[in-house]
Amino acid sequence: MNSAAQKVVVIGLDGAPYDLVRRWTAANELPALAALMREGVWGRLDSVLPYQSVAAWTSFMTGTSPAKHGHFDFVTRAPGTRTVVHVNNADTIDGRTLWTLLGEGGRRIGVLNVPVTYPVRPVNGFMVPDWLTPSLARSPTYPPKLAEELRRRFGDYLFEFRSGPYEAGRQGEAQFLKDLYQTTRGRAESALYLLETQSWDFFMVVFTGPDTMQHFLWHYTDPTHPRHDPAAVAAQGDEVLKYYRMLDRIVAEFRARLAPETRLFVVSDHGFGPFVKLFNANKLLMDLGLLVMERVPVRNRSGLLDLIERVDVLNLRQRLSRRLRHKVFNWIMAPPVDWSRTKAYSGAPTENGIYINLRGRGPHGAVPMDEYEVLRNAIISALLAVRDPENGHQVVERVYRKEELYRGPYLGQMPDLLLVMAPGYELAESFDARRMFLAPTRRRTGTHRPEGVLIACGKGIVQGVEIAPASLLDVAPTLLYLAELPIPSDMDGRVLDIFEEAFRRRHPVLSTDGSRAGGPRTPVWDQSEEEEVKERLRQLGYLE
Repeated sequence: MNSAAQKVVVIGLDGAPYDLVRRWTAANELPALAALMREGVWGRLDSVLPYQSVAAWTSFMTGTSPAKHGHFDFVTRAPGTRTVVHVNNADTIDGRTLWTLLGEGGRRIGVLNVPVTYPVRPVNGFMVPDWLTPSLARSPTYPPKLAEELRRRFGDYLFEFRSGPYEAGRQGEAQFLKDLYQTTRGRAESALYLLETQSWDFFMVVFTGPDTMQHFLWHYTDPTHPRHDPAAVAAQGDEVLKYYRMLDRIVAEFRARLAPETRLFVVSDHGFGPFVKLFNANKLLMDLGLLVMERVPVRNRSGLLDLIERVDVLNLRQRLSRRLRHKVFNWIMAPPVDWSRTKAYSGAPTENGIYINLRGRGPHGAVPMDEYEVLRNAIISALLAVRDPENGHQVVERVYRKEELYRGPYLGQMPDLLLVMAPGYELAESFDARRMFLAPTRRRTGTHRPEGVLIACGKGIVQGVEIAPASLLDVAPTLLYLAELPIPSDMDGRVLDIFEEAFRRRHPVLSTDGSRAGGPRTPVWDQSEEEEVKERLRQLGYLE
């Protein structure tokens, strides 16, 4: 692959939602993206469930579902327990990635900041990893000297913008925005530099800023959000739209450096929407008698909770870590689970699911297999019937049995029911026996939705067509098809129907045996690296 017509560039916009992109391109707020849509195809790109970045980007790079590649949360837990075994990373992916398959096919790759690419391993080309990279990583890039070159040219090159200070209230919005824009611009400059100075057949960069921006400032762009302030928007503009305009200019810079026939894809791993309330599914399960808490005699629990919430002696609340305060809160409000009598429980928000405490799967399984389906049906009915008492809105939009969606060796470890929350709601990781609905515990006003976006143009791709909704799993086989490489038979996606008929006739789809590696499922990074990443996940609320 040497000609421009054979080269492929992918720009990832983490969390870019289909509906926002459609609205703003139609209004010509994003002229570069609108031009790509006129020159090619575009449409909704549905994420995997659970619709969060580790599961989604791993599915993107393998073309397989979480039940095959094994990443359905930021961490892997011991079966039937909430005990964290390890943090998931590039070493724990089961299956060969797109980078490996392209490299084995003789294609040179350049990959920057795609989530779940650390630890970096040798590739046929170069790689800069993602925000899960420890700050003192021993080999932060491949080749290792690339990190030094980027820092020399672009200063203190950041793998990822850090939102922790803003989320913790130690940083104001103005500084938050300044840092986010600076990181985004630095990433764009380094990517454009590598695009022009390195040899590549396949080039990809992910901008994770949309996800970060929308988590905290979604209320700027959503007039229905309770925190939306029309006066603030009138005074300073829609901060989310302003950031997308910057991204649109970056897309234009990429397009200007590419030959017209080069295939260019713009892809998001999931969408976004409002976040107003947390739904405590464990309270529902308690009310149904399916989740049983141990009795711990603590007098006047409510009084103790009020004391903790009000205490400010010597700024004690600021001095205590969020993790410690959470543990104290849980000790008072949520005694330990009685696993021997518990039949179902909600997973972490990032898992978006309900686990059945199935006998034989974990150390304290309480549900025999002959009760499994009856119990799941009852929980599905209860979840779909939940309404928000303040407005009557349905809280859970859809519930899937996991086998309705997936097949694979890790299916048994996944939540037994996978939830799509209604707009405005996020699943809580709480054992609060008093309340089914909780106020957000962090500064976030936006949360993930399943509906991402796809735009593609270039030689052989039809023009000006909105395609039917596609799956994120379809992107990897489509990229392999464009590289004229065989598609592994165990990929769950298909080649997208976006090509001209004459092109399809000249380029038949090739296939080969499966790509699953069945390799090591434990990370090879050292304990200090893993602990740093765990703390980063705790700061973001992804790990307790």
